[in-house]
Amino acid sequence: MGSPNSKGKEDRTPEEVEGDKEEEEREKKQGPRASAYKIGGICGYFVGTGFGAAAAAVIMDNVGVGGLLLSGPAGILAGVLSSKVLYERGHSDEGAGLTGGLIGGIVLGMPVGILL
Repeated sequence: MGSPNSKGKEDRTPEEVEGDKEEEEREKKQGPRASAYKIGGICGYFVGTGFGAAAAAVIMDNVGVGGLLLSGPAGILAGVLSSKVLYERGHSDEGAGLTGGLIGGIVLGMPVGILL
């Protein structure tokens, strides 16, 4: 049983039911939303960590441990958020995930790797 505040199927408004139908149609067309988030996070991690360390090595003589440790989570965060925006705009789950991860890794993960 759910919590006393949770709504059952019979207690839902027609707008909520219609929203679920639209979401199901979107996932049939574009692919699962969770896949876009997973791909975006993984790609954001690798792009942020890899390119951040490589750019720091090219620009400076040394690569900081803080930059290596924090560029990955920053790339994950920005990759997932970018993937969410792209998925909502109508991209497929793979396209949103890969593009979002690349954007997130370059926009946030790489600068964190360089600066720290």
